[in-house]
Amino acid sequence: MNKWLPTLFSRDRSSELGDPFGTLQTEINRLFEDFGQWHMPSIISGAPRLDMSESDSALDIQIELPGMNEKDVDLLIEEDRLIVRGKSDVEREDKQRDYHIKERISGAFERRLTLPFRPDPAKVKASFAKGVLDIKIEKDAKTKPLGTKVPIQTPS
Repeated sequence: MNKWLPTLFSRDRSSELGDPFGTLQTEINRLFEDFGQWHMPSIISGAPRLDMSESDSALDIQIELPGMNEKDVDLLIEEDRLIVRGKSDVEREDKQRDYHIKERISGAFERRLTLPFRPDPAKVKASFAKGVLDIKIEKDAKTKPLGTKVPIQTPS
């Protein structure tokens, strides 16, 4: 097989091939990795539901994690990304019943959110109460959005 032909199943191989388009391929892979996180309803994907709001001073995020506690969840900041990982074990043995349907989601999950700025990890606060993880990411005076709007002029 020609090593220059892209495949659907390969990861970033730019370093081993010396490919000048490696950065482009990495960004395309990142786009498709994040696609399901934003467009697939969480009830279908098994990812926890969340609400995110922004004010002038902070981002506030609430993530529903029923039946879990803070020991089951990891929270990471990676550049401009917030990563929430966890494992839900709702394993109970009930020999008194023969279940036809058991609608509980168990297993591992990961949710990656791209933030509008790179936060200072020291300014990220998280608390867990009643099955809801509450995350507050404070902005500082130097916080600038990752993008800059460019004005478009009309010819005169």
